[in-house]
Amino acid sequence: MKKLIPYYNYNKDVESFCDLIIDAKNYSIDFHIKNCSEINFKSSKLKQLWASTCFEAFEFDTNSNSYVEWNFNKTLHYNFYYFKNYRNKGFHIKSLFIKPLKTKAFLKDETFNFNIALPRFFKTSIVQTNIVIKNEKGKIDYYALNHASLKPDFHKIIPAS
Repeated sequence: MKKLIPYYNYNKDVESFCDLIIDAKNYSIDFHIKNCSEINFKSSKLKQLWASTCFEAFEFDTNSNSYVEWNFNKTLHYNFYYFKNYRNKGFHIKSLFIKPLKTKAFLKDETFNFNIALPRFFKTSIVQTNIVIKNEKGKIDYYALNHASLKPDFHKIIPAS
């Protein structure tokens, strides 16, 4: 499990972790949020899950500028977007056509666990994961392995530090 780093660190007691396993056809992600009692898990807009607490995966095609984005909330609602270029007119693809292979969410001992298995969209790719956490005061923080810019932005490949 790798510890995710908060961008702003609004939630001092919260710790988040992620484990990513990639094979030829799929990838599996295990997210864990410890000390989650101050987190607001409510999603108001299902097409904008990133505006509240959500779990995300970005898969970048290594042979083009294309990438896909998955967003999931606590209740397993999700969105899937395809982009030809960096933030260029993302296409929301109906859940009918692209579905996660497995989803599981549960709370155990003040730790929220979210497990997903997703089909790979590209033959050769880089996968990055992050968590958006909205606390009970309405402040949003962004957790990732690395942060590369002056503001949170997961729509580009972030080099390992």
